[in-house]
Amino acid sequence: MDENTKIVLKLILVGSFGTGKTSLRRHYMGQRMKRKYTATVGADFSLKLIELDNIAYQLLIWDIAGEAKFETVRDVYYQGAHGVILVFDLARRESFDDLSQWVKEIEKSTKTEGIPVILLGNKKDLAPLEMNQCATNKEIQDFVEGLNEKYEGDFIVEYLETSVLTGLNIESAFTKLVNKINDWLPIRARKLQGY
Repeated sequence: MDENTKIVLKLILVGSFGTGKTSLRRHYMGQRMKRKYTATVGADFSLKLIELDNIAYQLLIWDIAGEAKFETVRDVYYQGAHGVILVFDLARRESFDDLSQWVKEIEKSTKTEGIPVILLGNKKDLAPLEMNQCATNKEIQDFVEGLNEKYEGDFIVEYLETSVLTGLNIESAFTKLVNKINDWLPIRARKLQGY
């Protein structure tokens, strides 16, 4: 491939407020974690160039605000997305309970039956301290299996636990999503052509 040729992919990070989406994005970009929580207003954006399997990618990474008051403006940020990193906080049960609503919003706003998703249970370093607040492994597994049944034949949703503090699975999450998008794009093209 020509060294100037890059595949441009738009990735979006979504989930309830305070789940660590901005910290995940900042860590992936090589930036330090901020200790003080600052809510994202509308959306924030990063650009990263990577190479996987001798293919150059330009990743447009959109970090979408999770607060309810931004719901009406989020729709525009979903447009043209190729993949989603769906994030919940392992130490905050309500962020897990909100996941189904996020999936509905993704489908409505991207105007598709689904685009590749990686589910992240973030703040793994805090979860043991807050075990009474967490979703159970069975609940998480059931949620992922439900998504995989829904999107059968298009892509497989994977679940990873992440920690910005330790760096656990952050690089892997983005890499897996890019690989899933590569596998999904030909399937999507065939569907759009009626095959």
